[in-house]
Amino acid sequence: MRDVLANSTEEEREELINEAISLIARIQATTPRAYEMNSIASRLKFDEEKLLWELNFFKMHYFETFRKEKLPATDDSALNEEFTELVRELEQHAKVLCHRDFHAANLMIDKAGNLRIIDHQDARIGAATYDLVSLLLDRVLNAPDADWIIDKKKFFLNEREKLGLPVIDAKDFDYEFDLMTVQRCLKAIGTFSFQSVTRGKTYFVQYIEPMFRIIYAACQRLKRFPNLQKQIKKTINIS
Repeated sequence: MRDVLANSTEEEREELINEAISLIARIQATTPRAYEMNSIASRLKFDEEKLLWELNFFKMHYFETFRKEKLPATDDSALNEEFTELVRELEQHAKVLCHRDFHAANLMIDKAGNLRIIDHQDARIGAATYDLVSLLLDRVLNAPDADWIIDKKKFFLNEREKLGLPVIDAKDFDYEFDLMTVQRCLKAIGTFSFQSVTRGKTYFVQYIEPMFRIIYAACQRLKRFPNLQKQIKKTINIS
């Protein structure tokens, strides 16, 4: 789907993205079935341990592997406190089935024009915002327009309601979306850092700064995580 999006009209692009968003809602609607089947995905969860492991992966590979520097102990401790606070809150939202790596490169279009999902072996229970954050914010060179994000959130919540899923208050969803943006995008930066250095996939480097800017904006909206904001401002030019 990523290649198709790059060569599509704006109308075609919007149609594909909305179709992908509808798929996220459909995945979440299968949550009860996953538990009934006792599937592996239903026994795995984005709990505090898993979410924190991903943030530690970010710290290790962004600072040490990519930048070749070690965080001072005081900065490391301050980030740890904020990361622990973040993941404990996000764990409380882990209630639905998630693909876990839901982005355009993992969506294929068959000969009939239908979307097909690949790379779903890491599916697990997580927050309702997880896959949407991944789809809308993964591997972008510029932060999407705020009104566009609002439109996609509304579309997603409507798709959930059509499937009979519990109604989520829009303000609560916005708040959770920003929390998830911080965690999911930091995790992505860790992956980009690791892949670019250890596997020579240097094309990932171009996404690091834009994702830091997205994280910083989310922290600003939340009015939280000052130590993380401080580290981002040290890393990129934010006035």
